[in-house]
Amino acid sequence: LTDHRQPFYTDTSYQGLGFVPTPDSIKAAAGPPPAAAVSLDPRQRHFFEAIVALCRERGIALVVSSHFERFDRRDLAHQPVASYIGQALAPTGVRYLDFTNAPGIDDRNWFADHSHLNLAGARLFTGQLVDSLEQLGYLPHKP
Repeated sequence: LTDHRQPFYTDTSYQGLGFVPTPDSIKAAAGPPPAAAVSLDPRQRHFFEAIVALCRERGIALVVSSHFERFDRRDLAHQPVASYIGQALAPTGVRYLDFTNAPGIDDRNWFADHSHLNLAGARLFTGQLVDSLEQLGYLPHKP
């Protein structure tokens, strides 16, 4: 979890909680992530597990998803997160939809920076997520 008193993302168009409405892209390879991006803070794990438990207690249907990831960051940055999420969700029955390695990802044109989707990437990801939720029965199918 990011301390919102000191923004972790400094683009002038950043609006908070991971949203950047930038329509343009970084148009360059991401490069490997810094070492700090490879591990999860214990507070992140704690609050993730607390959210899952609260949703189960209250009977709230929950689906966890990961969006597309830049090619150079899939293994080092995403793999520890995906492994943790998979292990944490295994005993709960909560679905994990991982779009990280979805086919046809445009690494240079769908990202506003090294990890956040730009407007085009977010629209494509959202469409794929909605389609998946419909197929799994979480959302009604469109007529």
